[in-house]
Amino acid sequence: MTAMIKQFQSNPPPAQVKAVEEICVTCREYRDNIKGYVSAATGNFNQGNP
Repeated sequence: MTAMIKQFQSNPPPAQVKAVEEICVTCREYRDNIKGYVSAATGNFNQGNP
């Protein structure tokens, strides 16, 4: 995280915007993965309980 802050401070504004966009894309991927894990866990739980 500290490295990202230093990168933001050393780069001009357009580079900052690009870096933020990349972070948002990564966050979206994690969010989708978390939804998949929750769905799988719910399915497993429901199968184990009549």
